[in-house]
Amino acid sequence: MLDFQQAINHAAGMIVFDSDFNIVQINENLSSFLGFKQAEITDVSDYYLNNTCYDYSIDSRQSALLAGLPWQAEIAFINEQGQLNWFVESISPIQVSQQEREQYIGLYFNIDREKKLQQQLTKAQADLSKLIQVKNAAESAKKSNSEFFANISHELRTPMHAILSFTHLSLKQFKNSPLSDESAGKLESFLHNIESSANRLLSVLNEVLDLSKLEAGKTQLQITEHDISLLCQQICNEYQGRAEEKNIKLLISQATENLIIPCDKNKILQVLSNLVSNAINYTTDNKTIQLEMEASQLVLGKRAEDKIKTAGVLVSVSDQGVGIPEDELNTVFDKFMQSSKTASGSGGTGLGLSISRQIILAHQGKIWAEQSPTGGTVFKFFLPDSIIKFDADSSVPAPR
Repeated sequence: MLDFQQAINHAAGMIVFDSDFNIVQINENLSSFLGFKQAEITDVSDYYLNNTCYDYSIDSRQSALLAGLPWQAEIAFINEQGQLNWFVESISPIQVSQQEREQYIGLYFNIDREKKLQQQLTKAQADLSKLIQVKNAAESAKKSNSEFFANISHELRTPMHAILSFTHLSLKQFKNSPLSDESAGKLESFLHNIESSANRLLSVLNEVLDLSKLEAGKTQLQITEHDISLLCQQICNEYQGRAEEKNIKLLISQATENLIIPCDKNKILQVLSNLVSNAINYTTDNKTIQLEMEASQLVLGKRAEDKIKTAGVLVSVSDQGVGIPEDELNTVFDKFMQSSKTASGSGGTGLGLSISRQIILAHQGKIWAEQSPTGGTVFKFFLPDSIIKFDADSSVPAPR
């Protein structure tokens, strides 16, 4: 028995447990390392359970040892200063005598330095990952702004050049007075072009100003009750001519019930106009665009604990266009962003969907995009049937 005690004292770390895993003996090396006297540990019931930290289940350890198998895992003891000291423990069952209940002996190998270096490395990797995310976000924002300024410069410069050019040509017609019929005809054509270019320029500026006001929360909605079916029908009537030019069928489902919803009529018409206009732009000839609306329920909160569904109206605009890649279904709603499949050669500032999102969020609703099973894209938005209080989700993911 003396040799057994000497082995315990000379081991780097050794503990003898009884069958209930109370510490019967602990060698001096380990107790001194932790800053306690041996008796301060062995005299405390459940010391091992209450003063250690581990990520395994007690049942798994118990099952292995009862089956006569050795157990090995990482464990941390709390030292006198309240700090964690990490070890690899290797526990095996022992039978001291036939009369005594089974006991266990544990050997402990200090890995505190390696463990803390590993934790520092893990933290450094996490910090690096965050820095990379911040860097990517900054680069994405820089790219978005660059794309916006490229688009906005083009959109502003083109009509401005047209205005200046046709104004110059108009002034030339007054060099000869009185104006001949031919000069008067040219002058009238030039003035029409000036008017058209000025309206285009004004439209671009209004889009930028609208988005700025919506994001700043300075747009006051004029909320009254409207039938969403009638608003959809109004937009279809307005765009019927453009659709027929491309031989596109512009279809609208007939709602089986009144879909009365509180909303700002002009703002929702603006959303519908953006969605239908985009659908026509990116749908090839001889295809179909479908508008559907229905009473529905949706969870509007973005937090995991938000479970309550809100009643309202769901509107869908489905096209058979070029489609949007899966990883761009959310980003197309970001300001100044366009899908990689629709950005080239399409013109525009890329503000329409961003404005639409801000309008829907101002109505405490949601808007998102999905890939259509038959090709193309489905844009959907949901409006609640009453004003409610919730944390609106500006990331606009498709609801699950």
